Amino acid sequence: MRNIMLIEFLLISGLMISGCANQPERIDYRRVTRVIAPIEYAQIQCSSIPIIERHTCLTAVIEHYENVHQQQSTSPTPMNKPFLLVFDDGAEYRGRYLSNAFAAYFKVDHQKKQCIGQYNAFAGDASSIFNIRCNNGITGHADIILDHGGKNGIGEFQMSNNKHGHIVFGEAAVIPISEQSKMK
Repeated sequence: MRNIMLIEFLLISGLMISGCANQPERIDYRRVTRVIAPIEYAQIQCSSIPIIERHTCLTAVIEHYENVHQQQSTSPTPMNKPFLLVFDDGAEYRGRYLSNAFAAYFKVDHQKKQCIGQYNAFAGDASSIFNIRCNNGITGHADIILDHGGKNGIGEFQMSNNKHGHIVFGEAAVIPISEQSKMK
């Protein structure tokens, strides 16, 4: 009887430990870059797609990334590229961002709502955390991290109304609206 209880205890403990080990990696936004796999961009963009159609969406985002990533230039010039806020409730705010090594700005919209975010080391910002303001009075902040190529990235945001979500940005990372039909 004791042996059976010991075996049950070990099995349950093993399942609990392995379940904890599968938690998503916490991103250290104090770093400038990290390895970002294409599936990470896809998971954020496809999070609101019904599970039965999600594989198609994931595949479309990954194919887009692979096609565009090979063609991206390595020039360090300021970028005006796609920027996407994906709220946890599925709302997507799409727009563009402009950045260089010391400052960044984005402008996104969804229906009639518009938000801008920015940081600027020249204006005294001590960190690269975006301050967000929306035309409906909501404010917030966002942290981002670049992939090692410096052209694409991901992030997270938190708004003053307790809504939050994830960010995807960059030409290769964000699938254009014109290609969204492939995702459904």
